[in-house]
Amino acid sequence: MSGSWYEIERYDEVNGWCRLEYAQEFEGQEICWTSEGWIIPEYGQRTFEQDLALYDKLDAGKYRIAKSIFDLPDFQNARTYYAEFEVE
Repeated sequence: MSGSWYEIERYDEVNGWCRLEYAQEFEGQEICWTSEGWIIPEYGQRTFEQDLALYDKLDAGKYRIAKSIFDLPDFQNARTYYAEFEVE
């Protein structure tokens, strides 16, 4: 099960994967995430569309999006999964 939380990381040759900061317009604001409870069947898959408006325009480079997925039925164990993408 997953909610709306996500974050974007950019690959840096020196430091590896680094979390991006939110866009300047959100500085000092509290970011809230909803908990829809999207269910992903065991051995199944689900497509998520994320609005990247929390971040400034992405420069050319290698990125990945992170999503946490909670195990059912206890919601105690969460694993973070990544999907890599490139901006040219």
